[in-house]
Amino acid sequence: MNTKYISRIILILVIVTTLTIGCRIESKSDDTLAYISHSKNSEYEKTFDELQLGTMFNYKYKLENANTTSVQGWLELYENGKIVDRNIDGFSYIVRPEKKGEEGNLGFGTIESIKSNSLIFFYSPAFTMAPRDIEYDLNKSDGINVWHNAINNQTLSIKEGEEVILAVYREIIDDEVIKYNYQNSDDIEKIIKEDNRVVLFKFKIDEKSN
Repeated sequence: MNTKYISRIILILVIVTTLTIGCRIESKSDDTLAYISHSKNSEYEKTFDELQLGTMFNYKYKLENANTTSVQGWLELYENGKIVDRNIDGFSYIVRPEKKGEEGNLGFGTIESIKSNSLIFFYSPAFTMAPRDIEYDLNKSDGINVWHNAINNQTLSIKEGEEVILAVYREIIDDEVIKYNYQNSDDIEKIIKEDNRVVLFKFKIDEKSN
C-alpha cells in the first residue's frame, strides 16, 4: 500500500484517539449499559472521504459501569442468503477496574487497497487498532456496493447482552430506493436473503464474568 496513504491513516487514527474524550451523551436512569449515536458531519468521516481512503463510521459512545462489563465489536459476512463468516474481524476488551465508565469516539473503517482484499480498523476510547488485512474484498462487486450507517439519527440505548448493528455493507444487482430499518430483525433478514453479499458491524456489551 502507498506509504503516503499509510501516513494519512495513522494521522487520522491519532486524531481520533486524541480527541476521543470530546463527546458527551446524556445518561438515563435505567438498566442501559451504553449509549451510541452517529457523529453527524464528523470531521473524521469527512477527512476520510476527502482523501478517498475508503469508508469510515464514527460514533459518539458512552459506557456506564465500565469496570463491570466487557465490550465487543465484530463483522459478520453473509453471501446469497447464508452466513459465511461469523467474525471476519473485531475487538473485545475489558475496561480497567479503576474506571467507572468511558466516553468518547467509537468507530470502524475500511480502506481501499491495491491488493485483492480489504484493510479494516476499529477504535474506541480504550484502544486504536492499526489497519489490517482481511481475506475479503469489500471494494469491488458485480453490482452496486454501498455502506450504510445503521443508526441514522437515533441514540441507541444498549442493555446487557443486546446485539446492535452500527453499520451495514450491501452488494446489490440493481439500484434500490427502499429504505430499511437496520435495527429491525425482519429488515435485516430481508436484505440478507435478497442481496448478493451483506456485512454487519455488530456491537455488544456483557457483564464481566468473575
